[in-house]
Amino acid sequence: MSPKIKHLLIYGVLPVVVFVSLLTATGVVYAQSYNGKIFPGISIGPVDVGGLTHEEAAAKLSALTSDVIRSGLVLTAPNGTVATISLTAEGVDNPDASYDFITWDIDEAVSAALSIGRSTNPLIATVIPISARMTHPTVPFLPIMDSAGLEAEISLAFPELSVPAVDAGFLITKNEDGWKIDVSPSSSGSVILMSSIFEPMEASLAKELFIPSIAIEVTDDEPAVTVEVAKAQASQAQTILEEGPYTVQYGKDANAKTIQLTATEIAPYLIPTTDEVRASDAFLDLIRTKGVEASVIIEPQDARLAMENGRVVEFVGSQTGIQVDEETVSLAIEEFFEYILGGEQGPLIVPLIVVEPSVTTADVNNLGIGEVLGVGTSDFSGSPSNRIKNIKNGARLLNGILIAPDEEFSLLSKLGPFTTENGYLPELVIKGDEIKPEVGGGLCQIGTTTFRAAMHSGLPITERRNHSLVVRYYNDPSNGNPGTDATIYDPSPDFKFVNDTGHWILFEAEVDMETMQLFFTFWGTSDGRVGSYTPPVVSNWIGIPEKRVIETTDLAPGVEKCQGSHIGANASFTYTIARPDGTNEEQIFTSAYRPLPEICLVGVEKLTEEETPSEETVPTEEVSTEDEIAPVAEEESAPAEG
Repeated sequence: MSPKIKHLLIYGVLPVVVFVSLLTATGVVYAQSYNGKIFPGISIGPVDVGGLTHEEAAAKLSALTSDVIRSGLVLTAPNGTVATISLTAEGVDNPDASYDFITWDIDEAVSAALSIGRSTNPLIATVIPISARMTHPTVPFLPIMDSAGLEAEISLAFPELSVPAVDAGFLITKNEDGWKIDVSPSSSGSVILMSSIFEPMEASLAKELFIPSIAIEVTDDEPAVTVEVAKAQASQAQTILEEGPYTVQYGKDANAKTIQLTATEIAPYLIPTTDEVRASDAFLDLIRTKGVEASVIIEPQDARLAMENGRVVEFVGSQTGIQVDEETVSLAIEEFFEYILGGEQGPLIVPLIVVEPSVTTADVNNLGIGEVLGVGTSDFSGSPSNRIKNIKNGARLLNGILIAPDEEFSLLSKLGPFTTENGYLPELVIKGDEIKPEVGGGLCQIGTTTFRAAMHSGLPITERRNHSLVVRYYNDPSNGNPGTDATIYDPSPDFKFVNDTGHWILFEAEVDMETMQLFFTFWGTSDGRVGSYTPPVVSNWIGIPEKRVIETTDLAPGVEKCQGSHIGANASFTYTIARPDGTNEEQIFTSAYRPLPEICLVGVEKLTEEETPSEETVPTEEVSTEDEIAPVAEEESAPAEG
């Protein structure tokens, strides 16, 4: 080795090597000092979470988001009227019916913050944790908004601002001389620019985790169809009526079922448009009320299975379905009227499609189902009658279904639609100063039991949100603490998991009315994995705010209707999937439950127009959500039984 190269190694490269070694060693020591904690300098949205554990960061975010929810959305109309829109709906007799219009995925955000600076790459694991103090990495903390629900509440609060334009229409009568077609006038209206509310709301929440008072912007809403346009199309409507009656045929088969529609039946559904006369959207409902569709339409049916003596048996066979092609039926109706105006005759062909079942009876013996993967349980004793009926209906819809290999199972998709026609009953909820019925209360019991079955089966959980309140129905069987529940509400949040077993899974749902318990069992083919979770731990309990009394015209004057209070809490547990190769996959689930005061609606006299105030404000509560107290007795956090 030449003296020059030796000199370079000693005085050039060596110091660099020493420096890098010292930096790496320092970084390792620094990282170890924050084992299980978020590195300093890291924020979630506007909230500094540096130095906090997963549970501590989740509790901090929970308290702040609870304040946001409780404060509501304060809006000012152009005329100066002020109203506070409630960001929650509270179940009157059933806390399951409670939900928030705005939520946050606290678990995901905290997990993302914890992962910053943790890497198998030694350079990343050394530089980022130390540099975070100066660079201040930020994890986005964006609200998840039920925009449709909020729009409905805002429109109800400001009815004078939500006056849609009215198109000109037809006034059709028939006398001895034939059909007479007059035109109803059009009118302008106004609509609330929801973007003027949602955009600053979302921006402020992302930047400051705060909702400022927002001024509503309103825009004119002009009719699309004027009187002149409608008058020009009156002759087209006359032609359609004079050419009746018409034949409606289901499908193109020669023996297809048909019905007759008279001109008198069609007349109320004819509307002018910007182009030419069309049938309104309700025209299809007219066809369906004729009673033929029920004899034509066949719902597709997957084979549904059960386990008897350790083997799969079929209890409902598969069935190929026939349904109206909803994607093309509107086009078929439009073309039908175009043919009439063009001088052509012929029936209205309602398009049908064949729908194959996902699982056929022939598949039953080839599914490889033969052993229990996991069982989930929950207790619903003391539930109101409608809640019990909804739980039983949800279990009925789930029992016997099959989950395909690699399928991401969505609980909402299996339980919907949430209608009375699908077997669900309504529950009463408090929205602002009103009591309204909503269908489907009790389904968080279904979500919670499914969550526990999926974990005991060792399946990856891809979407789970805890209920907003501590509800005794969901206390974990291991220690009675909250923390292992899963809420569902249409259209969001959902509960989802992935069947990564490589085989089919059979979902068996049992309702035990003697013990008032649910038992959900997943059957399949085990690959040796074991799923388990630790008993949930409550890191802090949050005190119940003071009672709220709200005046309402929904109740008779002096009548009071109250919803029970709920203590708040922050809880967590660790879910572990132990793989047969000896590796473990761990996931921490945190749950943030906001405290809820007793809310009582008291009936008052409805004000006359002269007595109605021009400006109304709704005060927000000044109650801390961070007061820590000891756990209260179960009765204090139980729902108000009706």
